[in-house]
Amino acid sequence: MYRALIEQVDLKTGTASLGSDEAHHLNRVRRQKAGDPFLGLDGQGGLYLCTLRRRGRDWGAEIVERLESETESPLHIVLAQALVKKDKFEWVIQKATELGVRRIVPLITERTEVRPRPASAQRKMRRWHKILVDALKQSGRLSLPQLEEPQDLAQFCAGDQSQARLVLDEEGNLAWSQALEAFPSPPASCTVYIGPEGGWDDRDRQVFASHDLPRIRLGPRTLRTETAPVCALTLLQHAWGDL
Repeated sequence: MYRALIEQVDLKTGTASLGSDEAHHLNRVRRQKAGDPFLGLDGQGGLYLCTLRRRGRDWGAEIVERLESETESPLHIVLAQALVKKDKFEWVIQKATELGVRRIVPLITERTEVRPRPASAQRKMRRWHKILVDALKQSGRLSLPQLEEPQDLAQFCAGDQSQARLVLDEEGNLAWSQALEAFPSPPASCTVYIGPEGGWDDRDRQVFASHDLPRIRLGPRTLRTETAPVCALTLLQHAWGDL
């Protein structure tokens, strides 16, 4: 059954609204009519059996019942990913959502080539949000990951409160297995730092050192910046999550 993101859920009246994109897709693309069923996701963990309703020109949802489903990982993962070229970063967002990340933070590092421009920032955020929603529906997740505005690396490090903080660095002096063995029990939260295409600069490494963050080798081969998060997230979910 098709999954759609619903908004303004009102359990008292048993109704919810649909954004223009979802309404268009249900009505125009999938050719569904008033009364046809679909699964509604509120993006905050709620899953509902709904039917399509129409009032005037507006399309919305009638909530039939709330359904029970558990697809969220017990591990709260934050992906701190250096900004990279458009297609690569969009791919990272998609795969991170599929792999259960709770929060995505685009980082501005010393070697970041893609810098946010005020004129296109909102358009880019809307595009990234759409990718998140599509990946949420495809993967069967119920909670929409939090996507933040790009942040400076030092600023983000200073506020990172995760119990485990892992910096992937091909020049790191700690093996992946050693980094995980340092935790006697699985942490509740973890941040994974991924560098830009040119790798971390020495000034980035100084930031990590000032916050006592371990720099970890993922293996003997150098991975592309879009490959590293998929590998690391999979390993984390296997070790501490639900894979």
